[in-house]
Amino acid sequence: MTIHKLPGTVQVDVDDLWVYYESIGRRAPAGCPSPAYEQGVPRLLDLFDRYGIRATFFVCGRDVQAQRATLREMIRRGHEIANHSTWHRPGFARLSAVEKQADIATTHRLLADGTGVEPRGFKSPGFSFAPDQLDALAGLGYRYDSSLLPTPYAPMMRVAQRLLSGGTVDPTHYGQARYGLAPLRPYTPSRHKPHRPAEANTAAIV
Repeated sequence: MTIHKLPGTVQVDVDDLWVYYESIGRRAPAGCPSPAYEQGVPRLLDLFDRYGIRATFFVCGRDVQAQRATLREMIRRGHEIANHSTWHRPGFARLSAVEKQADIATTHRLLADGTGVEPRGFKSPGFSFAPDQLDALAGLGYRYDSSLLPTPYAPMMRVAQRLLSGGTVDPTHYGQARYGLAPLRPYTPSRHKPHRPAEANTAAIV
């Protein structure tokens, strides 16, 4: 029997508990615990070691200072650290281009200073994607953006999250239904139709 191996990536969004409070419009309590870093990440690192997996961990700038030792351990064990915005703000796509650039650049500096390695990948919070963020990323030398979620079910996912959480869900969360038409392999997106590849010879990140 022939086994066909297809390339892929393993991505971990290290969204700590405060993210889930704020994603539904609630303030995280004082002294909010950190289960993602205290329990989740150590277990994943051991699991990935066992199976020889090299993953990408998307990290929020807000957590860098407190989790510096853990981030360096991720790198020591062969994993990539990528930018997941500073504050995981709901509705990231609706921020102005200047606000997006400032947010991305802040976490870029925090990660570079905290780990000694400059990030080269980005994922916006909640898959809230807007094409103008690609310009900010290109200006910082990023190689890829994983913010666009290729599913047609985004509207239904927002409804389900709102019903299950009892909170609010930003209308840009999970992106647009048309993003379900996006390729399932890396591609350079069109600025006007980001779920479609750009014309040939267009310089942009993937």
